[in-house]
Amino acid sequence: MRMKKWIIAICVAGVFLCACSSQSRWQKQYDLGIQYLIDENYEEAVVAFQAAIEVEPNQAEGYQGIGQAYQGQAQTLIAENSWEEGLEYYRLAVQAYETAAELKSSAENTEDELDDLRAEISKLEDEIELLEILNTNQVEGNAQDYLELIESVRQCCSAEDYDQVYELMQGETFLTLRNFCTKQKPLIVMGEDGIGLGFYVGGFVYYGEYSGQMREGEGVWLRIISDDQIEQQYLAQGSWESDMPNGQFEVSIIDKQQDSRNKTVGTVINGLWDGPAQEIGNDGYIYNVSFTMGKYDVLFTDVTTEGKTEYFISADGHRSRAVLNTEHIHRIEGTGY
Repeated sequence: MRMKKWIIAICVAGVFLCACSSQSRWQKQYDLGIQYLIDENYEEAVVAFQAAIEVEPNQAEGYQGIGQAYQGQAQTLIAENSWEEGLEYYRLAVQAYETAAELKSSAENTEDELDDLRAEISKLEDEIELLEILNTNQVEGNAQDYLELIESVRQCCSAEDYDQVYELMQGETFLTLRNFCTKQKPLIVMGEDGIGLGFYVGGFVYYGEYSGQMREGEGVWLRIISDDQIEQQYLAQGSWESDMPNGQFEVSIIDKQQDSRNKTVGTVINGLWDGPAQEIGNDGYIYNVSFTMGKYDVLFTDVTTEGKTEYFISADGHRSRAVLNTEHIHRIEGTGY
């Protein structure tokens, strides 16, 4: 759809060119290039637009046309998994559009066209950056599907629409993408002002502040586990330092099949709960507990009639809470790989 809009825009601009001898030759090659674009014959379109540029090198529309042809070639090559060659054609498209923008900037009454062209250049540069990241991670498959997924997840995280993110995380494109993410090589896409989106081993997604490739600052960390027996949504929000959870955190775990919702609020050190915390059960009751490097601090013990030892971790005169195992390490999920 975007390509057709550009073709129409270029056609309209070409109609108003004067019909002198050189411009007549330009028009002939230009119109031929447009027809090849419509037919999606991008190689021949490049040849035609190059011929037009040789006749009239100061006509911006010729560079727009060849940029569109390069872009079409790039999309075709990447769809065929020829990523390196496809990226080169994307870069050629940007160069062509930039030349067109320079020519338009010196012409009169072209402000709107120039704004549209600059917006196209910016969008194309963003796509190139994403494709280079995908290529570095040796991701295979339909590149356009990945680009759309990444942009959708980024927009939903920015809007704090995490339910929609969980929906996207159950789609085939996400499930394929997660297979290419390892501990050594997560897929990280940086946005403006140090805010990035990262895809990590285990199907986790991080959206928040980065310093280089390190999670540093405020961020959200989420995952969904969904199969025939469980549908569990995990959301951790808090502070990161040196690529690990460090600071105040709030973790929510929602089990759709069990219709349960649990929350933990407290301090985390290198991914482990440490110090006073609050655990909020499905009924909303708050249990005040405490951890030492991921393990519950035990207030007292008791023995059941079956001879099992109960370790009480919370007691406030109204309710108490006990566990049967105090060796389990409680951490921010996905940070102990």
